[in-house]
Amino acid sequence: MKETERLLGPGWAILLFLLTAVIPNTFTSTLLAPGLPALATQLGDGAVGVTRAQLLMTIPGVAMLLSPVVGAFADRIGPRRIMLACLACDTAAGLGSLLTDDFATLLVLRFMLGIGVGGLMAISLSMIGDYYDGEARTRMLAYRWAAMCVYTIVAVQLAGYLATHFGWSAPLWLYAVGVPLFFFALFCVRPDGERRARETAARAEAVQPLREVFSGTFLLAMAGNVFLAIAVYNAYAQLPFLLKAKGYSSIGYANVMLPMSLTSIFVSLTLVRLRRVLHPVAIIALALVLFAVGTSALALAQNAGHLVVAAMFVGAATVLFEPALSGFLLEKIHPSRRAMAMGGIFGTFHLGPFLIPFIFGGINSRYGFATSFHVLAAAALIGAVLLVIGLRGHVRSVAVATQRVAAA
Repeated sequence: MKETERLLGPGWAILLFLLTAVIPNTFTSTLLAPGLPALATQLGDGAVGVTRAQLLMTIPGVAMLLSPVVGAFADRIGPRRIMLACLACDTAAGLGSLLTDDFATLLVLRFMLGIGVGGLMAISLSMIGDYYDGEARTRMLAYRWAAMCVYTIVAVQLAGYLATHFGWSAPLWLYAVGVPLFFFALFCVRPDGERRARETAARAEAVQPLREVFSGTFLLAMAGNVFLAIAVYNAYAQLPFLLKAKGYSSIGYANVMLPMSLTSIFVSLTLVRLRRVLHPVAIIALALVLFAVGTSALALAQNAGHLVVAAMFVGAATVLFEPALSGFLLEKIHPSRRAMAMGGIFGTFHLGPFLIPFIFGGINSRYGFATSFHVLAAAALIGAVLLVIGLRGHVRSVAVATQRVAAA
């Protein structure tokens, strides 16, 4: 078995770092959200304060659109230095927000935070492609998303407690986790001899031209990624309003999100088995079908039990989107462009939340939130059908297809 086909092949430090590098990403919105009303009051009266608070919440997503640029720098001068710079930038911006209550300063710090998080996520995803092959790569992508779900649950609970008892800014102290993570990466996450040899060989090869990177497949993947982001963030942007229309309180929303997150953790651990039998695009198509069922079920739910079951379908679907797409592109993209490509995934993923109000605002105001859920479900089903047609019969994984040919 090749070293890169085992999770501990590159070493325990690489494995641990890749599983913890997603922590800053889970902090981006969860730490500010519980204290948002108090922050809005501090920033201004009425609508002015609310608008400013919402802008502080969303501005990191705008900065994350620069992730492909950060990834391109990492491809050019080496991922390790850019990764450390991004981690330092995120930690400094997060902790720096504790020192000021000036809106303009907070806006700049949150923008810098978004650049740091976007670059860190892009580079750590490209590291998975560099260090792992085969099933180990799929397993690593799945474990990262399972870890992210766990971190999110913990961060939400901690942030809620701290904001309630110590004020809106208290959860930002959790950014201090970035300090030991930075020093761990600095002293422990170092390329071994084999890794250095691979990097030297990669630099010796011709760098893949950009026109080859931006192929039709890549551009379609990025466009599809925007839709997948809309699907994922629908639970955060629209589900609370749907539940309110059904007569449920904010506690009801928390009760729905918990089974959704727990289901995501469980399903992410089954991704390796799915990948053994299905093409990654077929996995995305399957996830779109599950998402369509769950989303329509949320709109039709008549009681708490129905909501929990529907949420489980949505949780099972959304956790499969990004690992399947990342794994597919990591196989397609040349190593010299991996960080930039992963930056494209992470950057376009954050277009989704900004498009939701524009796409569904009119539907919600005229026909209600339930209708927009049905529209999104229908679009997901159409997407699944188009993906299956695009596969042209190649639904099974390459390994399964090879075994069938050999048996014949």
